[in-house]
Amino acid sequence: MIKHSALILAVVAGGALHSAPAEALVTTYTDRAAFQSAAGTTVLEDFNGFTEDISFSGGGVVDVGDFTLSGTSVFIPSALNMIDAPPDSGFSINGTSFVSAVTNSNDSLTIEFASAISAFGADFSYISNSPASITSIDWGLGEPAIEIPALRPGFFGFVSDTEFSTLTFTSNGIDTWSMDNIEYALVENIGDDPMDNGEDDPTEIPEPGMLVGLAALGLLGVATRKRS
Repeated sequence: MIKHSALILAVVAGGALHSAPAEALVTTYTDRAAFQSAAGTTVLEDFNGFTEDISFSGGGVVDVGDFTLSGTSVFIPSALNMIDAPPDSGFSINGTSFVSAVTNSNDSLTIEFASAISAFGADFSYISNSPASITSIDWGLGEPAIEIPALRPGFFGFVSDTEFSTLTFTSNGIDTWSMDNIEYALVENIGDDPMDNGEDDPTEIPEPGMLVGLAALGLLGVATRKRS
């Protein structure tokens, strides 16, 4: 009986040691209001502070504040891979400054945030124009890339239960598109409770590791009683 109890203890401990990490849970949205409701507190970047064209083509980097934009393509014409200020090239979404981009299987556009975020969305136009030019977002967690539907224009965004800070846009063919009104949720802004006094929450659920420890102690108690 003692050996049986010890075997159960080993199985419980082993399960804790070898548990596989869960995949990130991602929900996509094509409606901005629904995205905002799910994302919580968000920050909006509309690029209206940029009054002159500024390029990030061919590895250039543009600092927008909370994030940077960079692109690898040197595709001509030069009206792509840049923040395009009025008068624009015709890709504008609402007549104001916006991001124009060209992506393919080798050339990408990357958005790098200075702090972790949990949600990202934007207005897109002329993106994923055909099955031969679908644009996807790799968000740097080893998860499957997220395909953006054809929008002309329209909103697309996603919310993740796992924080991230980098988004890389690539396409399975040449895709020229525009993006504006980027909205994102900084992780540091999530869960702020002005009524929190720092006291322990009486309804707090024990961590899984604590539960395993309690189970192990209980089994050791059983084994000790059987021996006595």
